[in-house]
Amino acid sequence: MAHTDGIKGRLGNMFLKDRGNVDEQTAALVKNDLESVLGQFFLLRDVSVELAPVPDGTVEISVHAVGRRLRREKS
Repeated sequence: MAHTDGIKGRLGNMFLKDRGNVDEQTAALVKNDLESVLGQFFLLRDVSVELAPVPDGTVEISVHAVGRRLRREKS
């Protein structure tokens, strides 16, 4: 989960700088990173991500994903 924590930290800093305004380049980065993380655990058929600024300066992120869970062997 260190990879996920790294993504959260990087994205948090971007949103803080932008004060909740997400430009197209940042939105594309968020969508790609989320799809990448989900792809580690699921065989994805469909992924949609919507970002919406909220008046308090935060960003609401809605994710909808359809796929099958990947099985990981226990070591």
